[in-house]
Amino acid sequence: MSFPSAGFDVILSNQCLHNIPSDSERDQACAEIARVLKPGGTLVLSDFIHTKHYAEEFRKAGLEVQLRGWYPLLRIVYATKPATSK
Repeated sequence: MSFPSAGFDVILSNQCLHNIPSDSERDQACAEIARVLKPGGTLVLSDFIHTKHYAEEFRKAGLEVQLRGWYPLLRIVYATKPATSK
């Protein structure tokens, strides 16, 4: 993404990332989401597949992650970037 690092307080993704064709490109998208999230910022991502993997990628990027309840065919990844993050 062409956005500057740490530019967003909140990022919301609703059933989007699964449309990216390859695992490596989805991993890159997760890394970019983490990069542009401000310290203290919040990410809410919903999808019906790959959510456990997204959660792991966000953890690798230093975010504090929770997988929240199952809704019909939908899982929520809720993450925050620690305020002391790079």
